[in-house]
Amino acid sequence: MHSGKKRALQTAEIFAEALEPDEGIQEIEGINPLDDVDVFADKIEISDNLMLVGHLPFMERLTSYLITGSIEKPVFKFQNGGILCMDKDLDKGWLIKWALMPDIG
Repeated sequence: MHSGKKRALQTAEIFAEALEPDEGIQEIEGINPLDDVDVFADKIEISDNLMLVGHLPFMERLTSYLITGSIEKPVFKFQNGGILCMDKDLDKGWLIKWALMPDIG
């Protein structure tokens, strides 16, 4: 799933070519840079296996909200082009499983 912005669509297309998701790629609303995180977070189903292609600062705020319940408590510093994998443990809540960041050297 990707935002309606052109770069997000292009990135989603690159990943879809390699991952071949059953339902293809889908444009969704609610993940633009300044959109309301808690409204979107309430729609996430833990049984869904999904990839979101979005933007800063939304993605950082969503990560913080899922882990701490607040967008004001940063838990991860994204870089442009970075990938973060999260999972939800029924006992422990949302967790960061792994991250890949571009070479900034």
